[in-house]
Amino acid sequence: MNKILASNSQIRFDDCDAFQHLNNRKYLSTFFTEREDHEMLQIGFDMYVGCDKEANEGTFLVQDDSF
Repeated sequence: MNKILASNSQIRFDDCDAFQHLNNRKYLSTFFTEREDHEMLQIGFDMYVGCDKEANEGTFLVQDDSF
């Protein structure tokens, strides 16, 4: 079963250029924010478990098999 994912984000005037195109930085920022929200709401994955959300500090494990 395919799911259609949708979200609403408010775009501000200064997020766009003179031609009313959304700034690339703002587009990516909005995309990643919405992705994080989706992961928490739809599948229950909280990437901030074990870290301080305000300070963006925490322990992240990365597997590196290059050694």
